[in-house]
Amino acid sequence: MRLVSCLPALLLLCFAAAGSPSDVLAPAQSLADAARALALPAHVLPGSAEGLEVILGVLSSRAAVDSRAAAAALSALARVADAEPPGPDGSAPALVRAALEGGALESLTRAMGAYPGNAAVSGAGCAALYALSRHALAQAPAGQLGALGLACEALVTHGGSAAVVGMCAHALMHLAVLPANKAHFADAQAPRALVAAMRRHGGDAFVARTGCGALNNGAAGHADNKAAVVAAGGLDAVVGALRAHRRDAAAAERACGALAVLCTGDGAAQRAAQAGGVEAAAAALEAHLGIKKPRKGSGRQPRPPSPRVAAACARALAALAWNEHHIKRAARDALVPELLRAAAELFPGDQQVSKWAQKALEKITDPVVEQMFEGACAIHSVGATLLTRCAQACSETSATSDRDVHLERDALRELERVRR
Repeated sequence: MRLVSCLPALLLLCFAAAGSPSDVLAPAQSLADAARALALPAHVLPGSAEGLEVILGVLSSRAAVDSRAAAAALSALARVADAEPPGPDGSAPALVRAALEGGALESLTRAMGAYPGNAAVSGAGCAALYALSRHALAQAPAGQLGALGLACEALVTHGGSAAVVGMCAHALMHLAVLPANKAHFADAQAPRALVAAMRRHGGDAFVARTGCGALNNGAAGHADNKAAVVAAGGLDAVVGALRAHRRDAAAAERACGALAVLCTGDGAAQRAAQAGGVEAAAAALEAHLGIKKPRKGSGRQPRPPSPRVAAACARALAALAWNEHHIKRAARDALVPELLRAAAELFPGDQQVSKWAQKALEKITDPVVEQMFEGACAIHSVGATLLTRCAQACSETSATSDRDVHLERDALRELERVRR
């Protein structure tokens, strides 16, 4: 089989940054492109049994000696798997089942291992890993074949390419869910690689979506992974992604989901709040309630309210709102209580919005804590007033004894301490 000159265009289509896998791998047009790239007859598409046989044949026979053939075959395999979504029970469609039974995962990992420095092979391989790992039948083999390590290696090797990084993080987002991979998520240096990629490509929405999703899935339900993500700077990276892409529904939802998972102890909530997490989550919530309208002449369309994003933001705010006065004050300054009530009123029938909005409101507006805080403020205010008067009286007295001078200095020192 001879590869034709349309291969570069095919690979560019594969790595186009977009919001969902079906956007990255548009099935109808790209399957035809894949057929041309693999020199298939016009009536044979990779979405057919005959086309799949050709793809698997290229992967098993030529991928080890021809990187361009490997990249084209992996791109076609990714599109085949993405065009066939899992069934309601997670079962794989017939074509995906045939690909897995034909050794697609084994050939895929072999090709990625053979060309670790080839961006086209790494990106296409991660795209295929993502598309295949959605199916329950592929999950156990993917864990056993070291797919997580290959995706991490590709992420580090090709960190300069936002398109390849996005596809690697997309694969990690699904691979990190698998029980077999949970124990290796931190060992494979996935947290550090993801955080570095998110910092390097902070302006790329696709990297933000997939990076936050991968950190979330890797940390969820695993204390060691959660600690590794926090230690790698994951809180700052997630807050930065939320701040930069708060108007992007998928990025905001996944970033808030990651904050909710990570901010559960060991001072993580306080660290996230210091990084601006409360303000970022509040801004994202406001952006997806439809409260603000685009300025005239901006060319932007009004964003429809999103209950999914609202629920994720409320959940993140509930996790951030620990009993720290400065966090509660930041939440009040960002109008968080008003935004949470607006979300609950806007989506009265959504249980997740109601649940998390109520939890966040209970933490932020805890009446007992508020009374204690107000009482402490009042005591400090009275003490400061008394000390000020004492200092003034000492300075106005005509006596110049050493005792008066010491009293004045002590009063001023105590006043400064109270003010701080």
